[in-house]
Amino acid sequence: PNSNNYLSRDQFFTNAAKDSPNWDPELERIVDDIKATGDYGGTRTEAISDRYFKDHYQMTPYDAKVGSNNGLDGLYIKGTLQNPTEIVITESKQWAGTGGVKLSAENTATGLPAQISEQWLRDVAIRLKKTNDPAKMAIASMLENQLNLGNTSIIQKFVIAVDKTNNTTPIYILKLGKY
Repeated sequence: PNSNNYLSRDQFFTNAAKDSPNWDPELERIVDDIKATGDYGGTRTEAISDRYFKDHYQMTPYDAKVGSNNGLDGLYIKGTLQNPTEIVITESKQWAGTGGVKLSAENTATGLPAQISEQWLRDVAIRLKKTNDPAKMAIASMLENQLNLGNTSIIQKFVIAVDKTNNTTPIYILKLGKY
């Protein structure tokens, strides 16, 4: 992302994996729903991430939400929470028209780091611990352990975007580099 945490449509066109949902009837239904009515709250776009990383890459999904709809849109792991070999974190977005997507920038008023940055992952881990939910606390420990060990190479970050105007290639999967 640029300094404003913006990912342009050109970045998606140039660097993202592109997909049409016609190979998967359920995926096609989800995309059609997003294009017709939008996706306030992001649950349908998050379902696209599930279709890719859970169903097609055989990764285990974990609920890393905090509160109503904060935290990680998608968290998928190969291996176990105690010994992950690959960690995928996704942010799910949509766009229409000529724009791209904006990740939340650092907010000095609230103290929240830039969305999907390493500091943001650490912040999510802290908030997951505060839930006192044993499953979410285990996810928090795994994230903290991997970050503290410097195992950032097994953590991959993606932005999944649905282009609501494009009928042939509406799904873009952009892998973020070091961020």
